[in-house]
Amino acid sequence: MFLDREHVPPKQVSHPSVILDLGANIGLTMAHFATLFPAARILGAELDPDNAALCVENTERWRDRCEVVAAGVWVRDGTVPYVRREGREVSHAIAEAAADATSWTTAISIDSLLQRLPATTEVDYMKMDIEGAEREVLRSGQSWAPRVSAIKVEIHPPYAAEDCEADLQALGFETQVERRRCTYVVGVRAQQPLDVRP
Repeated sequence: MFLDREHVPPKQVSHPSVILDLGANIGLTMAHFATLFPAARILGAELDPDNAALCVENTERWRDRCEVVAAGVWVRDGTVPYVRREGREVSHAIAEAAADATSWTTAISIDSLLQRLPATTEVDYMKMDIEGAEREVLRSGQSWAPRVSAIKVEIHPPYAAEDCEADLQALGFETQVERRRCTYVVGVRAQQPLDVRP
């Protein structure tokens, strides 16, 4: 993560004051954001309770600016079935069907996450790595997307980069695909020229 820095915002987001880290895992990206942007408030969400507990521990140093929500990001609040992949704790994911699940966990919508911020607060940057739930979450994003200035989405098959671009463009973002170790789609509000980091 620290070598590739694939989670960092595009160049337009030089001094973010609010960051959402969706799929925060054990908190390394949140801790890195807190270090890179010492004035930023960082709100993270993590699907797996064990990972979320480590995320809280790993961001304790910045607890005045970092908040961890132990819930999977989904289209609505409630509970969701998920697949816990022992030995691959970076890729626990919401299950496509309850029969595939190894466990259940709390789900939270982005709208509910945003209620933790003052009503007029804009999100300068949203990192989304939610292990396959991104398609459904983006396609239900009409209510929260106008509050987001820039977003980076890690793509998980069968969701294709061009489909993600189309979904982000429908939400008002200019987009660009970033192919590195993983495939990402970067979106920046249409009035800002797009320039992703090398």
